[in-house]
Amino acid sequence: MISYTRNLSPELRRQYRYLQIYTFFRYWFLSYWIVFQPLYFKEVLNFSITQILINAALAPILSLIFQNSWSKIVDQTQNIKKYITIGNFSLIIVSTMTIYVNSFLMMLVLTIIIQVSPNGDILSNVLVYNLSDRVSDIPDDPIEKRYHNINLFARYRRFGSLGWAIGLPIGGLILNETGLWINFIICSIGLMILSIWFIIAVNEKIILSKHHSLELSPSDQVVPVEINTKKSTLLSNYSRLFRNRIYISFIIASLFYAIAFRTTLSVQGLFYNILSQNNYFELVWIYSIAALAEWPVMTILAKQVKKIGWQNVIVLSYIISGIRMAFMPFIIIFYGNIYWGYIFQIFNGIVYGMWWPTSTFGIYISLPKDQKAIGQSFYGSIELIGTFLGSLIGAIISAIVLDENLTYFCIHWIAGVVAVISGVILLISTRNYLVKEKNLNLK
Repeated sequence: MISYTRNLSPELRRQYRYLQIYTFFRYWFLSYWIVFQPLYFKEVLNFSITQILINAALAPILSLIFQNSWSKIVDQTQNIKKYITIGNFSLIIVSTMTIYVNSFLMMLVLTIIIQVSPNGDILSNVLVYNLSDRVSDIPDDPIEKRYHNINLFARYRRFGSLGWAIGLPIGGLILNETGLWINFIICSIGLMILSIWFIIAVNEKIILSKHHSLELSPSDQVVPVEINTKKSTLLSNYSRLFRNRIYISFIIASLFYAIAFRTTLSVQGLFYNILSQNNYFELVWIYSIAALAEWPVMTILAKQVKKIGWQNVIVLSYIISGIRMAFMPFIIIFYGNIYWGYIFQIFNGIVYGMWWPTSTFGIYISLPKDQKAIGQSFYGSIELIGTFLGSLIGAIISAIVLDENLTYFCIHWIAGVVAVISGVILLISTRNYLVKEKNLNLK
């Protein structure tokens, strides 16, 4: 069987393995902060659901300013590794300081620290796609090369899913013995060690250099990564993005979906903790099962997305996700248990496996080289705007509806309807002009 990395030089193959190892452990340690922070605020510090959702709504406001500015700098300098490291160290600081939170204001301060720092996930995606541009043994066809990109990205990203799936059950067992707090220390120490290894092991110059591609004939040679040295303003970069009809249609649909998905994600741990009754080992399987379901979906879908069409895959994932959201609260209404939640999370993993690599690929294939990082970052900001709007809606609902179970029911039903609407928007807005993939902007 021929390896999927056979078209990379030996040194590039080694760097690709390093990136897979990096994302595996990064998601392992990061899960201890992401999953348990809202639960810690509610169960230990007795913050209300409204306060937690207000905290979640703060992030996109700051991200609009800082994350896109970071990405513009990266697009112009290609110094990706440096900013990934800065982002990691901000996470280390915030994770450590979480156990010292004693007020709602301090909780907001930690959110500010995260959002003014570079987004390591977005920039890691850019680094992986840059590596996948160093290809050979692929027909002299830009479409084929781009579908090679999504295959390598999916196989990279699924290591993050595996790290998430393995790390959380181990964390759940530890927390059942110690209680909520040790997870933040494990996250900080783990990310510190991983960041030092990342600085030593990953060689950005090799990834970005055309000299590490295998030797090809002139007709097959891959276009090297270009560094944008033109002086341009953030406004002019956005102006070019907004003239790309495929990209902007996807962004509008993504906004609606982010309102739905990110809002339910903010309260997911709180919702399922009702069923697990503070058994953290049972609770974390909610996340692990979803992550395990992502792995095969990402692998299979990466091979089929060319045939199906990336926009159709995203439409399908939005609609399936909306149906899942709408039916989730019934497990409480009908006195279900945590095991019913596991079934819903299988569908969540399938949706995430469809949506995540395909959405990043859709942005990548739709934009020229000097706009890929800012395009990914603006997409991330749109998601956070959706988080702001959705969290604001959730906060209003939780302030009006005093019953906790009814609050979750209203949030999930509204989210389900909005998710289906987002799929319809993307389907209608792209069907008239996204007929053949060869018409995409492949500069």
